[in-house]
Amino acid sequence: MSTFTRSPSRRRVLLAAVATAALTAPLLLPTTAASADVDVQGKVVFVADGDTFDVDVYGDGTSTPLRVRTIGINTMEQSVYSHDLSKIRGDCHSTEATRRLHSLINGKVVRVTSRYASSMTGKRYRRSIDVKVDGVWRDVHLLLMREGHGLFLSHGVEYRKNLSYMKAAQQAKIAGKNVWDPDYCGAGPAANLTVAVSYNPSGEDARNLNGEYVKVTNRGTTAVSLAGWHVRDGGPTNYNFPGNASVAPGGSVYVHVGSGTNTATHFYWGRSAPMFDNVSAAPQNNGDGGYLFDPKGNLRASQMYPCLAGCPAHPLKGKLAISKIMANPDGADTANREYVNVKNISRVKVGLGGQVLSVGSVRYRYRSSTVLAPGQTVKLTMGKGSWTRLHQYVGRTRLSMANGGGVVRVLSSTGEKLVCRSYGTGRC
Repeated sequence: MSTFTRSPSRRRVLLAAVATAALTAPLLLPTTAASADVDVQGKVVFVADGDTFDVDVYGDGTSTPLRVRTIGINTMEQSVYSHDLSKIRGDCHSTEATRRLHSLINGKVVRVTSRYASSMTGKRYRRSIDVKVDGVWRDVHLLLMREGHGLFLSHGVEYRKNLSYMKAAQQAKIAGKNVWDPDYCGAGPAANLTVAVSYNPSGEDARNLNGEYVKVTNRGTTAVSLAGWHVRDGGPTNYNFPGNASVAPGGSVYVHVGSGTNTATHFYWGRSAPMFDNVSAAPQNNGDGGYLFDPKGNLRASQMYPCLAGCPAHPLKGKLAISKIMANPDGADTANREYVNVKNISRVKVGLGGQVLSVGSVRYRYRSSTVLAPGQTVKLTMGKGSWTRLHQYVGRTRLSMANGGGVVRVLSSTGEKLVCRSYGTGRC
């Protein structure tokens, strides 16, 4: 995502007569009807980088272009911007994305859309962009995502592209295209590393920042120096490992989102808010990922969630059932009388550690000691109580489950749906 700061001029609102007349398409910029869909056309006059461009919007009463930041994709960081593509510079992969976007839209008529006219990033307007190919409007950045030119960047409000972009990114990873080619920027240090993301810790994420972390594991037989390496999510903010960081063979290191004192195996990002998006169901379809880059800019390891492409069968699939939901008990409706039972319906012992029960606003992560024998059930009560292996508590004082209906899911640690049961008006 670009940090280019050249901002567009403040736009004039259309002449009052036009604004009050039969204007069929909302403006590209915020209006009093901020919730109205934006669907306008214009000509691209400058491509700044792989996810930012300037467009002269037709019918807005001015020829001053607006700066647009595309929804759903984050291309690598560019540092030098120019109309002359021979002069652009930036991180590995950044100029490739810019040149590709330039070839697709520069000087062409595009369709610019969004759910809300008020959606912005700084002074840039958050929008999706289509261009006509053989007379049909095509999503330009979905094409870039399929070609491996960027990372998926979830958006909780402008979410129409989330599902398709997330899946396209995972397919590009499988194919090893561009960003997903681990040697694209030149051979980096020898290493066999994997990444796992803890994105939804127990309790409220904002109160448990260090429960969010990236775990880097060394699958090789020799220690790997992490000097010059960095991790990130789908956004533009990196955590750069200190020069003395390394991961032992068979060992792991953790990068926690919050603050703390670094050790040999635990590092701290120092953020004041959660970093990793939680998984959400339709229509938002939010997700995210953790990414590990080597000193040359190669993406060497990653985990995207939820898994949508090339997903191995989860070992708990078909072994669990949500056997009982108590959302509206007889008598007093209190947090300590709301509960969900999850049962092991298989013939083997199963461990629920790290898996998540999702109901209403609750996201409860089971502890590693939550092991169920065949036929055993673990009860999760929304209120407070004395925790045992088979009777656990979320710790809430207010009600969590809608009486009229809802959906209860058990999700894997990476956001994959393992089992779902609805009640009342809810639908899985």
